[in-house]
Amino acid sequence: MKCVYLHRRKDNNEIFYVGIGNKTRPCSKNRRGSYWNNIVNKYGYIVEVTHTNLIFEEAASIEKYLIAFYGRKDLNKGTLVNYTDGGEGCTNRTVSLETRKKISKNNAKFHLGKTLSKETIAKIQLKRKDYIVTNESKKKMSDAKTGNKCHLFGKFGKNHYSTKPIICITTGEEFLGGASEASRKLKLNVAHITSVIKGRLNTVGKRKYPGGLIFKYKDI
Repeated sequence: MKCVYLHRRKDNNEIFYVGIGNKTRPCSKNRRGSYWNNIVNKYGYIVEVTHTNLIFEEAASIEKYLIAFYGRKDLNKGTLVNYTDGGEGCTNRTVSLETRKKISKNNAKFHLGKTLSKETIAKIQLKRKDYIVTNESKKKMSDAKTGNKCHLFGKFGKNHYSTKPIICITTGEEFLGGASEASRKLKLNVAHITSVIKGRLNTVGKRKYPGGLIFKYKDI
């Protein structure tokens, strides 16, 4: 069973708080807000129990009515230091700056700059080790990489890609699939082929692969 109670200032008998709870709650100082504590520390308080032996719904309804009647101080409507409109306990709640700072501090403590312990890292590594990549996943990754654009920068300018058609000047063979196709067919490293085309591997001014092959883009 619940009760409804009021708290009054000792100096002028002004009602500054409305609450509900069990029979011991009206006289308890635990879990009170900073405004409530400021008034009690400065002026003292008087407890007045207005209703008893109520079910929660009845007590909540009366609390909500009394808060609306006396008005909340933070909304400039009255003298009460209640942070909510009552009833459910969180309706139209105002969070004080002090409370916001505490929440921010706790978030920083438990989230920002958090480092993982060696035990946690070991567990993560173990899970990754046991992870099996299915054939379907492998195919998706392979398809995603096929024709993937590789930006080349150098004397041939920007926006040349590994799929741009190239010619092996040494053999005369054309690779319409670009350096990627040449890499697969000739068993060469695609990075080496693109380096040859970009002019990073030079032999007497020629763009030449170490195996003796010279490449260039088809339209150059």
